[in-house]
Amino acid sequence: METNLITSGQLLESLQRSEFELIRMSLKDMPSADVAELLEEAEEQRIELFKLVEGNRQARVFSYLPFELQETMIDDLPEMLVASVLNDMEPVDRTQFLEDLNYLIRDRLIRKMTPEERAMARELLAYPEESVGRMMNPEFLSLKPNMKVHEAIDYIRWNSDASDLALENMFVMDVEGKYLGDIRLKSLILSPTQSIRELMIPAQSGLDPFSDQVSAVDQFRKYDRNIAPVVNEEGIVIGVVSADDIFDVAEEEATEDIQQFGGQATLEDSYFATSVFQLFKKRGGWLCILFIGEIFASSTMHLYDDTMDSLRMLIYYLPLIISSGGNTGTQAASLIIRGLAVKEMEISDWGRVFKREVVTGIGLGLALGIMGYISTIIWGHSGMVSWIVFISVVLIVVFGSTLGSMLPFIFKRFNLDPAVSSSPFIACVVDFVGIVLYFSVATFMLRMMG
Repeated sequence: METNLITSGQLLESLQRSEFELIRMSLKDMPSADVAELLEEAEEQRIELFKLVEGNRQARVFSYLPFELQETMIDDLPEMLVASVLNDMEPVDRTQFLEDLNYLIRDRLIRKMTPEERAMARELLAYPEESVGRMMNPEFLSLKPNMKVHEAIDYIRWNSDASDLALENMFVMDVEGKYLGDIRLKSLILSPTQSIRELMIPAQSGLDPFSDQVSAVDQFRKYDRNIAPVVNEEGIVIGVVSADDIFDVAEEEATEDIQQFGGQATLEDSYFATSVFQLFKKRGGWLCILFIGEIFASSTMHLYDDTMDSLRMLIYYLPLIISSGGNTGTQAASLIIRGLAVKEMEISDWGRVFKREVVTGIGLGLALGIMGYISTIIWGHSGMVSWIVFISVVLIVVFGSTLGSMLPFIFKRFNLDPAVSSSPFIACVVDFVGIVLYFSVATFMLRMMG
């Protein structure tokens, strides 16, 4: 049997035949993430399969499971195994699991841990939700600036149980624990005769444990780091944050932005883990608000009954007009939201963006307007209709481009997520303004020609 190609079905068959040693060997050769996927598929025999995972890997495998499955397994596993898994889990993974549990269940599980791990768990959970403190690891490796390289290497050997990432990137601290700089294992190997002070990279900005996790994402992106210290008000290092945890935060933030930009509230769980009722609640609110907005947009057409009676064919071009503005606005909004998210621009740049989008909008409006003008001629409509379509397209595209680019700045200015200025929201506003602009232009042209 090819262990790297084994399926959950083959494992379950081996489990039914009590081929425990074969299963252990198969699981041993698999990455922890793949073992977790097999456990998700195993269902009824999941607990038996989990018990056959190597003891020193069970906590790692458990951390890869979705929260709903973790919660279920905790109830089904023997208490001693639960305690072992919780004690062996990485502090960050354990905090993420515990913080989503009911308070009473969380307290019961924490009591199962060793005094040291219990104190660490309570310390991390004491930080605010979504803060850097919740995602830091209080265990890290540090060196003193007056150490010689050979002393540092001996110290590292005595702490060989530290994570690979901690060994690759270490911090230099004084006797009080204040952050002085960074040093890499590569530097120690290549410069055996120098001191740590000579080799260290001067301290970069540390992370505040009470700051929002998104700010940590920005700092990792800015300094291109794979590990960063968390420092308190006195500048003393109290923990570290690694890049893989930052990736998770960045993914969650991107997911929220995409969902909000699509015109819905953010889902707390994955799509399939969210009930149909919750999907209805998350999506229905925005849709109802937008639907009411579209009702107002449609009702404005009654104000232009005389214009439509005079030029009935105008109604044929209405979807073309409003979609041009909505599409342009959505394009502009997506560019600005992304720019704000990656710090490509700040709120103070709104003026520069406004000028660029007006010019861009005029260019795009002229291009689309000419296409609209030509299409009306081809379809045999009068020159007046052609000019009405042309002027309306130019105006609504310029408006859409400007609105789409400015809304994210407005939301950001009031400390709201720019992604809330969603595509449906922009489309709703542009629909209303597009109808008014289109028929106002038509009314004006009729009066001019009349």
